[in-house]
Amino acid sequence: MATAAVPTLGFRRRVLAWSGRYLGWAPRLLGPLAVAGFIFGTWQAGVWNDVFGLAPFTLPRPDAIGRAFSASSDELLRNLGVTFRPALYGYLLGNAAGLLAGAVLVVLPGIVSKRLSAIFSAIQALPIIALVPVVALWFGSGVLFKTVVVAIVTFPSMMVYASRGMTHLHDEVYQLMESYDASPRQVFLKERLPNALPFAFTALRYTVILSVIGAVVAEIIRSRSGLGYEIDDALQAFDTDEAWAAAAILAGLGIAWYTVVGVLERVIVPWGVAQRDR
Repeated sequence: MATAAVPTLGFRRRVLAWSGRYLGWAPRLLGPLAVAGFIFGTWQAGVWNDVFGLAPFTLPRPDAIGRAFSASSDELLRNLGVTFRPALYGYLLGNAAGLLAGAVLVVLPGIVSKRLSAIFSAIQALPIIALVPVVALWFGSGVLFKTVVVAIVTFPSMMVYASRGMTHLHDEVYQLMESYDASPRQVFLKERLPNALPFAFTALRYTVILSVIGAVVAEIIRSRSGLGYEIDDALQAFDTDEAWAAAAILAGLGIAWYTVVGVLERVIVPWGVAQRDR
């Protein structure tokens, strides 16, 4: 009697490899979508209001937030541009200054580098809510003011990560460059700087959130425009739906910005992404 052919081990391996290559994205995509659907579904049904005893005024439902966005979309999107511009300027300025400071710390003598690093890191400990009014005394309340606040907030993180990446080299690297009789400049350009790029992109992803927070806090404390001001003004007018709509736009901005930085990292330093994903 004829029997059905049993798939060979090689065929099974090819099927598993194919499914892993072309279907491996499904769990990574469907899982977050299922969680998001559950959260928003129960939110819309009022479950979170009932569980935590929150009034609809305190926690509006998603449909109410959507209606508030539709009613004020022009103003909200205009304020999005007002917030994003200084956040981006400060992000670029602060990270560039932090990268430069990290390089300076590497080339300075050890004791001087430690003292300067401690001073620079102390900036990160400053509470932003106390920093904003002081900066406003010098720069007013316009775009430059918010740019400087964001730059100050983002600077220390990049400095720490950049200096760590430039010094986080194996002894074999130093020995190899010494055997080539490489100059300090060549060691910096060929080894220190490329090795610091994955660390720098870690700082770039982290400082995305700091940039949005810095711009929003600056707008709440000392500004008459932007999404931060919009949230504060809406809450004072007891219009929580519009405040939540503005907060949702800020969340979308942060997610999109973070995603763009992640894509750039995969293009520019794929080796760093591969090492982190192991």
